[in-house]
Amino acid sequence: MMKLIVIANPSFFKEEVTAVRLLFENNLMYFHLRKPDAGIVEFQQFLNKIDAKYHKHIILHDYFELCNDYAVKGIHHNAKNQSYTTDFNGFKTRACHTFDEIIAHKNNYDYLLLSPIFHSISKKAYRSAFTENELTVAAKQKIIDDKVIAMGGIEVVNIAKVKTWNFGGIAVLGYLWNEFLMSKNYQLLLSRFNALQNEVKNVMS
Repeated sequence: MMKLIVIANPSFFKEEVTAVRLLFENNLMYFHLRKPDAGIVEFQQFLNKIDAKYHKHIILHDYFELCNDYAVKGIHHNAKNQSYTTDFNGFKTRACHTFDEIIAHKNNYDYLLLSPIFHSISKKAYRSAFTENELTVAAKQKIIDDKVIAMGGIEVVNIAKVKTWNFGGIAVLGYLWNEFLMSKNYQLLLSRFNALQNEVKNVMS
């Protein structure tokens, strides 16, 4: 089964806790708590407002010491933040932007996020870094496999193409949050999330 991963909006916003709870209630299994400019107190406040039963689905991008206080799923590394690399034995993920990074790190992580696959929705100037041919070759060479997650410009209409490249899942950000930040429409958010879930099931059938 392909993984469906949701990345948090980069900044906290008033309706976020309710929105994330709604996604958890509808079977969100992987939520990356990524807030580059937030402090540890803001992370704690957010976690305290999320039912403890859902903490097992949350992956922290910063303040890994919170793993001692909250039963979160795990931690996420990138090129700038690689602490706990040796002394953390739980679930670990990592951001990658090249095939060489995928090859170098695949054996040390539960999954790797490769981006940007398509033109980013959340960052308009963030363009696809790979041609379709490069992705096809990487899939044939088994560089891309179940441990590699496609990120960047992911929406319902391109999930089938992602599957043809043998990715093990998709990570979404802008497709869910951009519209919601403007509309604050929970039903639309859920509709988009359900559409993603349904398409993931469709491409696997």
